[in-house]
Amino acid sequence: MVKIINYLKEFKRQGIEAQYYRFYIRPKILKTVPARCSPDSENEVHIQICKRDYLNAFWSIKTFFLYANKKFRLVVHTDNSISNDQIAILNYHFPGMYYVQKEEIKESLYNKLGKYKTLIKLWNGGYFFTLSRVVDTWLANKSEFIIMIEPDVIFFNEPVDLFNGTDRKRNILGKVNVLRDKKITKGMYCMDDKKIKKIFGIILPVKFGSGLGWLKKSIFDWELIESVLNKIEIDYENKFLLDQTLLAILAAKYGYAELPVDKYVIEPVKNLNGVIARHYYGKTRFLLYKEGIKHHFNNNFLLNFNSQKNIETEL
Repeated sequence: MVKIINYLKEFKRQGIEAQYYRFYIRPKILKTVPARCSPDSENEVHIQICKRDYLNAFWSIKTFFLYANKKFRLVVHTDNSISNDQIAILNYHFPGMYYVQKEEIKESLYNKLGKYKTLIKLWNGGYFFTLSRVVDTWLANKSEFIIMIEPDVIFFNEPVDLFNGTDRKRNILGKVNVLRDKKITKGMYCMDDKKIKKIFGIILPVKFGSGLGWLKKSIFDWELIESVLNKIEIDYENKFLLDQTLLAILAAKYGYAELPVDKYVIEPVKNLNGVIARHYYGKTRFLLYKEGIKHHFNNNFLLNFNSQKNIETEL
């Protein structure tokens, strides 16, 4: 009964248009042709998928595929909410993708990061599910650069900033999307920023996001991460922010760059003119349906995707 009441409240808040694009139009992405990935490409794209965002992930990957127009290795991470049948559908739509098997990554975890006991304990516990977005991504990535995309990101133009630019030559953690108008860190992290500053001398950035961007594998400081996990308590109510918190700590120490906020958008916008990608996080996710998917459906994205010459084998 509680679930039904919550759903009705959500339905009222989001409106009937959002539900139309969510439940009727969104599944049509499964009728598009497969998009072949390139297992040996140096461009590596990582996405973590759960049951809630399963269909969204297809829109995220396929809009990226069409607009990026580059070969890339797709690495898919999932949690226990994804079934074998759903994994099979992913494999059909993205032939050549690499699906991260937990047992395989666990062996790599112990071989490469086995000395970090607290990290290992939290990873094995499974409670902090976004921890794998940091750990598993680092372990599964073959090249220096990691492109991270969350399944609630939709692309509208070529994401050139994710593949090149002078920032890639800098010795920084990476380049990420950020909130335009954020002025305080409240609601961004799952650790006390004052304690982090007191113990480590690190000031967490006010503007930082982990939903979209590129990272440098060699900058990941596992000694620092282990020390933070040992000394700073995690706020369990915000456990889903652990990945963003750990990456922000690395970013604060080693530096980072911001993706242009007018092109890689998080906050609501008047229109999508000039927007390259939009991250429909949390409370704005319903706009993914009534803005992002609606825009693509009305502009014949599904037909355009299918009409790309040899798209199943071209890339």
